[in-house]
Amino acid sequence: MLGTLSQNGIAGYSSATIPAWSIWMLGIIYFFAEEFLLQQAKLLWDDIRDIEQDKKRIYNKDRYYVQGFFSKRTAILHVFLRWTFSLALGYLIGGVSLLILFLLISLHQILYELWGKPRGDKLPKGLLIFISFSTVFRFVAGILAIEGSYWSYTPFLLLIVVFYFYSFGSWRFIGK
Repeated sequence: MLGTLSQNGIAGYSSATIPAWSIWMLGIIYFFAEEFLLQQAKLLWDDIRDIEQDKKRIYNKDRYYVQGFFSKRTAILHVFLRWTFSLALGYLIGGVSLLILFLLISLHQILYELWGKPRGDKLPKGLLIFISFSTVFRFVAGILAIEGSYWSYTPFLLLIVVFYFYSFGSWRFIGK
């Protein structure tokens, strides 16, 4: 059943042919792959790169890596394993579409770390706009996990979501 869902998504099936438990399991697996593996790999990579600054920040100094609960080598291994497993689970859940989206989420984080964060002091509003797109990617990943390859109405949903979340980053530009 899960193999069929990962290729076709839930769209196109009646609720009578898909047991509710399988929909819940698909959601839990997606949540695990995206939130516990991919997002945590991103945040741990950020901690590895910014450990000296994080030691000085009130909100970041209590993180496990910053406090020295594990070594840099262990942290790098966790980043690699979490990222790899998230991509594999993304492919199993949503096929190539979700895998590509997880790669886009990863690229977004790389651009944030290497381009956006160093320029954050000079362009704080631009950085806020850039960061706001991560929410859109996560939302789209949820749609792909449930809908699979069916994109009949999804582009319209995506457009609405992009403009909605984009506004969080750009609302301060209006009237200035």
